[in-house]
Amino acid sequence: MSIFNHLLLLERIHQHISMHNTGSPKHFALLLNISERKLYRILEELRDRGAIIIYDNTAKTYYYKNAVEFKLNFKISTSSASNVKGGYFGLYDFSHFG
Repeated sequence: MSIFNHLLLLERIHQHISMHNTGSPKHFALLLNISERKLYRILEELRDRGAIIIYDNTAKTYYYKNAVEFKLNFKISTSSASNVKGGYFGLYDFSHFG
């Protein structure tokens, strides 16, 4: 799985947990198109990073016990000069015009 796909998967997991809308672990894994084992590993990794994730057996959903925020920001900036195609400005000597 590419790093981008993994980040998108983490974002989906976070959204479902935040909305208390995961279902059972088996259902959640199917919803995410991953194995239950992989789901458990990801949840454990999130816990290792400070997220308190609880499973409510009565409601059949995971939820956060603490405030958790997931921000995914990806930006590529390019210089406008690098977008110029063609042209020779600056390569000519205009001093002979006056």
